[in-house]
Amino acid sequence: MSIVKDQNLAPAGRRKINWVRDFMPALGGIEARFEQEQPFAGLRVAVSVHLEAKKLGLKGVPRDQLPKVSHLIKRIYLLLPLVVLVVLVSTNTFTMAKSAALAIVMAVAVSLINNFVGWMNKVEDRSDFLTPGKVIDALEGGAKGSITVAVACGVAGIISGCITVTGLASKLLSAIVSVAGGQVFVALVLTMLCCIVLGMGVPTTANYCIMAATCAPILMDPSIGVSMLAAHFFVFYFGIVADITPPVALAAYAGSAIAKSNPMKTGVNATKLAIAAFIVPYIFALSPQMLFVDVDSVFQVVQICITSRTLPGPSTTWM
Repeated sequence: MSIVKDQNLAPAGRRKINWVRDFMPALGGIEARFEQEQPFAGLRVAVSVHLEAKKLGLKGVPRDQLPKVSHLIKRIYLLLPLVVLVVLVSTNTFTMAKSAALAIVMAVAVSLINNFVGWMNKVEDRSDFLTPGKVIDALEGGAKGSITVAVACGVAGIISGCITVTGLASKLLSAIVSVAGGQVFVALVLTMLCCIVLGMGVPTTANYCIMAATCAPILMDPSIGVSMLAAHFFVFYFGIVADITPPVALAAYAGSAIAKSNPMKTGVNATKLAIAAFIVPYIFALSPQMLFVDVDSVFQVVQICITSRTLPGPSTTWM
């Protein structure tokens, strides 16, 4: 909460953030629960990528052209920087920036080891050796690749900062409630748009703080009638989905910098592959029983388990 608490917010925004901090301790673990309840996320992405490749007519490398496993095993140490990065990030040992920096140092060290191994084995083809020229090219490529993401982060920070600091976000409640006119679906759509705008380029924890203080009260208004837990899941979900939603899809832009692809097209494709993610929050809001809200019998639990396999929710394997 300190990420948002220390900012010079308008009084209305400060009051709502204090309300979230002091009166909603039960939602303290909502971030971890949100991230953990997606056991088939990797399979869903794999299926989507496979179907997209089929549609585009892409094919894999022929089996006779694949490198031999014995040759790859000898060079498995080249994966060490990636393993170190994944371990440091997944275990929260260091921050993302420090983990990335250590992985870069590890990559340089592994490359030097690869040079030494090549020299010892008297390898004739030294095209994959690390040289000063390649180091300069890598630094240049990293700087160029970060420009797109840096600009997107800067613009997103200006937009979300202006909305939050000026108190404009506090006026969304009355505006959206009046426009919705008691229609739950209209209120959900308008809140979704607000969450995507306010969630642009915001880290996960700060994202939830902003969503809970500005957008969740819209859905919890008596005229809308969405339950508290469902409302918070709804706004937090779309706050995170903003990372793959153009025009400011930071996660997609970072991927496009690595793949050297068009950032906007990458963002659009990311949205297409994750299109079912835009349906899940509506299921939470319109059927809060999916979150075990007001569930008081074994029969309801069984019913939820069955329907969650047929609806595009976090527990389905085809999302």
